[in-house]
Amino acid sequence: MNTLVNRSSVTSQNLDLWLVIVVAILCSIGFLAIASASIDYAESRYGWRWYHASKHAAYLLIAIIGACVAYRVPTKLWNLSSWIWLLLAVALLLLVLVPGVGREVNGAQRWIPLGPINLQPSETGVTMAVLAAQKVAAQKTASQGLILRVHDVLETVQALTIWQSVNKFKEES
Repeated sequence: MNTLVNRSSVTSQNLDLWLVIVVAILCSIGFLAIASASIDYAESRYGWRWYHASKHAAYLLIAIIGACVAYRVPTKLWNLSSWIWLLLAVALLLLVLVPGVGREVNGAQRWIPLGPINLQPSETGVTMAVLAAQKVAAQKTASQGLILRVHDVLETVQALTIWQSVNKFKEES
């Protein structure tokens, strides 16, 4: 287990400055769009014109903290746990269908209430499917080079098909 949490491998990672700049610009544009589009509505509905902007700023802060934590986790640990995350995402997709657990919003039961926030499992499923797919894409043998093993590709396609089927079933119900 000590090899998974080797701090030297975490601190030696190079931060991609251009990626950070692009993400910061996109977050700023999104924040400005939310703030400018919701000022009148928030003032008439909640009595405070910065209601939605402050809520969005709080979510951005949580996302930044989450990104910093995810960056500090060694890549090896992400690779080893990617299938667990994918299974968790599928379980959340199924959990939404359980009566009394899923919350209906605008006629669709796609949300799981978690206190002050609502979780949409389909968005979580996309992220976890990408995490599992990157593991398969990263697997290569010495004799095959960059060519992926057919078995691994089929496993990923099977997992994504199951995820899509659950998501489609959820939308129809």
